[in-house]
Amino acid sequence: MDTITKKHIEKAILEINEEGIPPNAHSSTYDVVVDGKRYPPKLLIEKASQHSPGKKLARRTFEGGLGTPAFQVLERNGYKIKRKSDVDIKELLASFLNDVKNKTLKTSLYPKKYNNYFLKVSFGQGTPAERPWIAIRKEGQEIRNGIYPVYLYYKKLKKLILTYGISEDNRPDFEWDIPNLQTIGTLFGDVNAANQQSFVHSAYDIESFNLPENHNYEEDLNDILHKYEHNIKAIAQAPDVIQTNLHTTNSVMINTILYGPPGTGKTYNTVNLAKEILGATSTSIGKLKEELPNRIDFVTFHQSFAYDDFVEGLRASTTDAGSLTYKVEEGIFKRICQKVEPGKPSVLIIDEINRGNISKIFGELITLIEDTKRQGEDEELTVTLPYSKDSFSVPKELHIIGTMNTADRSLVMIDTALRRRFNFIEMMPKPELLKSIDIDGIDFPKLLQTINERIEQVLDKEHTIGHSFFIKCKTTEDVMNVFKNNLLPLLEEYFFDDFDKIQPILGSHFYKRVEFDSSWTNDEIPINENIIRRNEIIFQSQADFIKTVKSIYS
Repeated sequence: MDTITKKHIEKAILEINEEGIPPNAHSSTYDVVVDGKRYPPKLLIEKASQHSPGKKLARRTFEGGLGTPAFQVLERNGYKIKRKSDVDIKELLASFLNDVKNKTLKTSLYPKKYNNYFLKVSFGQGTPAERPWIAIRKEGQEIRNGIYPVYLYYKKLKKLILTYGISEDNRPDFEWDIPNLQTIGTLFGDVNAANQQSFVHSAYDIESFNLPENHNYEEDLNDILHKYEHNIKAIAQAPDVIQTNLHTTNSVMINTILYGPPGTGKTYNTVNLAKEILGATSTSIGKLKEELPNRIDFVTFHQSFAYDDFVEGLRASTTDAGSLTYKVEEGIFKRICQKVEPGKPSVLIIDEINRGNISKIFGELITLIEDTKRQGEDEELTVTLPYSKDSFSVPKELHIIGTMNTADRSLVMIDTALRRRFNFIEMMPKPELLKSIDIDGIDFPKLLQTINERIEQVLDKEHTIGHSFFIKCKTTEDVMNVFKNNLLPLLEEYFFDDFDKIQPILGSHFYKRVEFDSSWTNDEIPINENIIRRNEIIFQSQADFIKTVKSIYS
């Protein structure tokens, strides 16, 4: 390492700026801070060594930490090393404005925490946004559904505004309890509607993307964070609201899809929604079918599911005389439509709706399910079915509720016909629902939050892990089974068995590097020297397993 100079480290920084930080290269405790951006110390040394005349180093071959040769090289060359929890807000804002100026979209070099709060930076998706932002939120408040302090940079106004933020996508369950606040819209007029209802704490005039010196940014942020802790209140909910993140049934369209990552309670909440629609009391689909046998049914779509299964088809049979005959057989959709009684709502639940070929399954009926094309409506449509030649239309009393696993297929791939005819309700992981689980001191909300933040950085939010995986855990053995039989297989599927990418998400203990005798090979035969497999030993000791789980978030 003695041959590494500042010039070599600068080249390493440029490489990381261009390529980003590999998923398995994030540091655990310390970062090198340069112009407000953070770099893993060992990654810097590894890349710098590639430019120096000395030995080329791999991260796994040397130690990091205070006092180690790697850290001494960095400090000797004038680089500041800080704990991840030590964030200078003025430094961060200056870096943020510089990246806005340079029209960057990369956020991987920014810290993920500010003190005990989660920090998220966004410059836009695909193209630079007109209103980049930095949100600082506490556990239980979500970017798409919550309140939290947020810095908003308005390019046209040339202002950086620290606001008492309110999520745009969903009406949150909390509100700021502070009198005489003024909104962005009130103070600055029309700012393209976005965030006009957020309240202003401080506004900074920005010239040439430079942060003005005449402000105490840390004091402003600490003040709003103090109010964040002491001046928010829950919004009272009407008693008829379903106790999930769904809207009330009055506001839900007759065709609704609950979508989200695996384990977020989509199928579970179809029961809640069906109960509200039907006015029933049962708590499972099976019991609902027993309580109201002709008014609810359930089907799961899959790749081979077809129009014949859903609407009607021809089924071949052989007579006693041995001749072949064909009989029209009704599908589940036609059967429930025929059972609907006027004035009485019915429900068809379609699980995994995005796994089927929508155009082949619905056929011409995709238009008939629109609320304006139902029986008795002004634009009612009727079709003649191809096999039975029956005249057919869809009753207005029939509610269709679908579920969609976003990890199975991206929302971008959804059939356009579904997008136009269904109301979509997002179901995301809710770590706060795990607060009541008390097993060996594991902080389950923090565990789930940490895993999902890492998955979202490496993949996307559609592949995060739902709270349902852990919500029924009662014992240590239950938690071990969730990891061994559910969580690890799911992550292996996400990453196509590339264990090297899973390791940084769960830490280094669940997978281990395997050494093989490679003396049999020669220079002409390329071999894989980086073989990683599951560490099954971790599941043989409950004490070691619990320690490993806690290390994920601590």
